[in-house]
Amino acid sequence: MGIITQFISTFRTKKGENLPNPSFRDLAQEEINRHAHAVKTKTTVNEQTALNSFNSYAGLDITLQELTADTIAGFEAWLLKQVAPNTAACYLRSLRAVMNRLGADGHALFRQVSTSSKKTQKRAIDIERVKTIKDLELQDDTAEALARDTFILSILCMGIPFVDLTHLTEDNLKDGHIVYRRQKTGVEVSIAIEPCIQQILDKYSDRRNRYLLPYLSSEYGTGDDERRYQNALSRYNYHLKMLAAKVHLSKLTSYTARHTWASQSYKMGVHVGVISKALGHTNLQTTMNYIKELDNSEVEQANRSVIDMLGIK
Repeated sequence: MGIITQFISTFRTKKGENLPNPSFRDLAQEEINRHAHAVKTKTTVNEQTALNSFNSYAGLDITLQELTADTIAGFEAWLLKQVAPNTAACYLRSLRAVMNRLGADGHALFRQVSTSSKKTQKRAIDIERVKTIKDLELQDDTAEALARDTFILSILCMGIPFVDLTHLTEDNLKDGHIVYRRQKTGVEVSIAIEPCIQQILDKYSDRRNRYLLPYLSSEYGTGDDERRYQNALSRYNYHLKMLAAKVHLSKLTSYTARHTWASQSYKMGVHVGVISKALGHTNLQTTMNYIKELDNSEVEQANRSVIDMLGIK
């Protein structure tokens, strides 16, 4: 009995003998859950995010036996319209790891795609460009205005990633702070709600939508939040591209705000440990050892300094 056949047989026995041929989604989800205790949280999060993205692309019914190199190549092409190349490579590596554990030939399936990270070009922009974007005269209640406000809000919120920003709800508002856990790393981040942050949140407040921003509302499509999120990310990056053209920038993406906050903080002399804590990083052990001793007041002071530099009250 082959590894794939054996895994499917075990899955059927566990879930019920009358099950039809299980989908790749079900097999992969079972394997991610089974393997979670043996790996770091970040690995599980990466695998889960990769699987969610693949489900959005390929649908929920495709089986493991139906996967081909062309399927994976198509997924890569779809990913590159949604996320940065290195993020796409990370998703592909994570998905390949799950497939390998299921007994698939990862080398053959992924032979047409790139799974290696590449050195990225500078993504941060200078403070004057940020001010120019903030001061653009845009018609209210348009997707372009929402993209501009979201970009500025991301900077004001210490470079909060788009995925975390769009999933914020009233439950994340605690004692004058936005408190959330990064979806990518699971690290908790706390952001003091400055008046300029509250102003943008108030602008998009809608009791009909449980999220603080409208990206996961029904206007971004039907289906679950993951599918709506992917649609929202694609539209957000499209409108950022339009904004970039207005301020004569070659590129503006959802990552630019995060890199800009970190870059400006560093230029102002903020310790790298404070920056790492604000960004919710976990990959530098020496930095993490340092930031465990920092309290949130130092992070809030760093963010206030960036906001002051932007001239926003």
